[in-house]
Amino acid sequence: MQQPETNLVFFKPDGAGIGGNDMVGALRKRGVLLAMMDGRIRACTHLDVTAKMIEETVGLVREIVRKA
Repeated sequence: MQQPETNLVFFKPDGAGIGGNDMVGALRKRGVLLAMMDGRIRACTHLDVTAKMIEETVGLVREIVRKA
């Protein structure tokens, strides 16, 4: 069976010392729009989202975790 391709990423930052709602709020202040769904953060990419944009978002997540 082949795994389907998806543009969705779900994660929980709780183990990093910051709650999901706080992470979503901190990213929103930086222009990244994510959502909470069933206790997890939901990130969805679209055709206009580049690899560079994703790398920048990962960098923002790391920065927020370091400050938590």
